[in-house]
Amino acid sequence: MNEFIPSDSDETSLSLSSDDYPKKKKFKGKKRTSSGGHEDAEVIKVWNSRSRGGGEGHKDELASISSVMVKKEKRRTTYFSNPGGTSPRWYKDFITDSDAKVLEHSGKMVLLFEILKMAEELGDKVLVFSQSLISLDLIEDFLELGNKEISDDKDKPRIYKGEGKWFRNIDYYRLDGSTSAQARKKWAKEFNDETNVRGRLFIISSKAGSVGINLVAANRVIIFDASWNPSYDIQSIFRVYRFGQNKPVFVYRFLAQVSFNFSYNKLKVQAKV
Repeated sequence: MNEFIPSDSDETSLSLSSDDYPKKKKFKGKKRTSSGGHEDAEVIKVWNSRSRGGGEGHKDELASISSVMVKKEKRRTTYFSNPGGTSPRWYKDFITDSDAKVLEHSGKMVLLFEILKMAEELGDKVLVFSQSLISLDLIEDFLELGNKEISDDKDKPRIYKGEGKWFRNIDYYRLDGSTSAQARKKWAKEFNDETNVRGRLFIISSKAGSVGINLVAANRVIIFDASWNPSYDIQSIFRVYRFGQNKPVFVYRFLAQVSFNFSYNKLKVQAKV
């Protein structure tokens, strides 16, 4: 860095002319790409001041260098986003759109709906925490499917075997990073209301709702997917296990083992057939 910092001495600064200052300095460095990796790039250091060699010629040189670096980054981003030319929708060859409506494809989802059915029979309320907004969306999709009676296929069981329905902001609530402070306060009050027997489920993003909210009306907590930071899961449990809780608290932490290998082997069998 000493090569880039002028001397603090006034005499030294005055004794140097514009020709004595280096016009550019080359050094090798690591450049972070948008894909999170690093790329060896040649970085050019040019004085910003015109009196120190930053004339129009240097601007043209910088523009050409920048265009080359942008092209390199685009090629690298394209490679990492689609390595080997594989289509991002490669799985479409093995599944159909109807598979997204099969509850049994997810063991966690089957267990979740069994607990919801049991909690309804016992009169308990449930909190479901997930670190993934996609998981919350999927839970909502199956809750919506659970409202629909399947009359065409009598042999196919219903997704939700309980008696209740699942309508948003009536039977269940959702809290994530997009939820306003007013809505958070309103829904928490409705959920904790003992006379509100229909509002019996709250699905919550771990990072958005694991701290600063009291939901003691519920006494069952489901950690749908564990967070990389265990403090999020612990704080989620203490949304119900705190002062004001009058029931025994039950905590369910869902874990899946070798689920990818099972699914991968199943796909290979389907491909062979």
